[in-house]
Amino acid sequence: MKKRVPHHPVEEVRRLAAAGRVRILQSRALAPLLKHFGGMRGRRLAEQALANLSADDFVETIEQRRDQFLDVYAVLMDAVDWYVKIEIIIAMDGEEQVLCISFHYPERTMITVSGRKVIV
Repeated sequence: MKKRVPHHPVEEVRRLAAAGRVRILQSRALAPLLKHFGGMRGRRLAEQALANLSADDFVETIEQRRDQFLDVYAVLMDAVDWYVKIEIIIAMDGEEQVLCISFHYPERTMITVSGRKVIV
């Protein structure tokens, strides 16, 4: 069986996030974080979670379009499991950044590459 690996190297995601190169989309990422944590604390915690992302939390890569690959992680943060979907893009300034498309409660069961099962 082929080993599941993220399309976007986790080390690169961590490096970009630690450098503050993160864009969090509103509806499926920022809004759930703000609702759960309140204020801007959710945004800071999400950026911190991305900067500390573990390859063990990787679930799958989704091919959105022929040339767009989104990596899904099951992230445990503040004793709560989160469904996180990201990609690395080139921002308007020409530099790479992590685009966080989803950061919300899981809507389906997920199994990470390390075997951790997240049940809805």
